[in-house]
Amino acid sequence: MMYIGVKWDQPPPFLLRLFDRPLQLLLAVMLASTPLLLWLAWALSQPARRLERAAKRVAKGQFEVDPQLEKGTSEFRQAGESFNQMVEAVNQMISGQQRLLSDISHELRSPLTRLRMANALAIRKQGESQELERIDTEAQRLEQMISELLTLSRMPSSA
Repeated sequence: MMYIGVKWDQPPPFLLRLFDRPLQLLLAVMLASTPLLLWLAWALSQPARRLERAAKRVAKGQFEVDPQLEKGTSEFRQAGESFNQMVEAVNQMISGQQRLLSDISHELRSPLTRLRMANALAIRKQGESQELERIDTEAQRLEQMISELLTLSRMPSSA
């Protein structure tokens, strides 16, 4: 077998020199990978920050669905979908509660009006008495409570 050797007077290329010095190789790899890893960490934490901001809005009473929560990795997409479903359910509950309060107050007004009319007729027929005066006072208190219920049912749901 014949061995042929060529004499090379030029210094070895940059990469070959790096492999001869492990500390410089480590430094070069760190310089190349750090920006990539920082970008990757930022990209992975964005959905978590969006979810955090949405949770803070809900804590302040702003029940708004955010379609941006349903973007990102599958885990964050599922969490965002669940969060938006929760917000929609809360909105429906608040709307139902307001509708119920409004319906109750409207339904209570009719018998209260009939009670006050009957009381007025009794006062006209029998004259003033302590019992009829008490009935009128309590009817006025009920009227005030019903008015407050109506006001409460008309209040916006967000704080």
